[in-house]
Amino acid sequence: MREYRRHNPERPDRRVKNNARKYAFIYKELGKIVPEPCFICGSTHQLECHHEDYTRPLQIIWLCKRHHVMITFKKLSLIPAAVKRYWEGERIRRMASDLVNVDRIVRSIKRACGEIKAIATAQ
Repeated sequence: MREYRRHNPERPDRRVKNNARKYAFIYKELGKIVPEPCFICGSTHQLECHHEDYTRPLQIIWLCKRHHVMITFKKLSLIPAAVKRYWEGERIRRMASDLVNVDRIVRSIKRACGEIKAIATAQ
């Protein structure tokens, strides 16, 4: 592969696509992105992530393999307004999730401080 790349460098547009896919894959492996049901049919079988814009690698839409192929070959189109509404809801949901996580962290710190005080007074 190294030899092939030396003689056939990757096109810049292809590089952006590959980087976006790798970025999303790593986030999925880390558990920061969780697969959701297909955006179109709600199926949970053979899910794939679809990038509408490769410059935003974490803005993905989950699609089943069937619908992803249809969109890729322009046999099916996503309505931009629906995608925008989806991402607005997703952004709000993530913000709420982050607030819950921050609240958990604050509670665990307070609990730990209370335990530390209790240990310090016992000694």
